[in-house]
Amino acid sequence: MKDHQGLRRFADFLTSVETAMQVIKNLNVLNDYIENQKLLTKLPDWVVLRWNREATRKMKAEKKYPDFKTFTTFISAEADLLCNPISSCHAVKELERATDSTHKEPKLKHKEKRSVRNTKTMQESSKEPNNLKAATAMFILQKD
Repeated sequence: MKDHQGLRRFADFLTSVETAMQVIKNLNVLNDYIENQKLLTKLPDWVVLRWNREATRKMKAEKKYPDFKTFTTFISAEADLLCNPISSCHAVKELERATDSTHKEPKLKHKEKRSVRNTKTMQESSKEPNNLKAATAMFILQKD
C-alpha cells in the first residue's frame, strides 16, 4: 500500500474491525503487540516509523503497548492527512500536473518556430496612423 487511497481503505477496514470487537470478543487478540506487528507489515515504512514514535510515547506514559483502538485512531488520522483534498502532497502534486499541462506551449516544428524579427517598438507603432483602429475593426469583423 503506497497510495493515499490504499491507506484510507485500510483505515476504514480497521475502524470496522474495531466496531466488530464490541460484539466479537475473539477479536480482542488484536490488542496484542504481536498482532500489531503483523498489521504493520502491510504499511509503508514512513507510516511504521510514525507509529513507532507514537507507540513509544504511549508506552512511556502508560507503561504498556497501545491497544488496537489507539492504532486504529492513529491510522485514521494519518489517512485523513494524506487524503486532505486541499493541502495533502497528493492534492498539491495533482494541481501542479494540471497546471503544467494547461500552461505548456505546444512544441513547434522547426519551420513553425516563432520569430521576433519584424517587430516594432511601441513608439514606431504609435506613429502609424489608424493602426489601433484597424486592428479593432478587424477583431470586430472576425467576431461577427
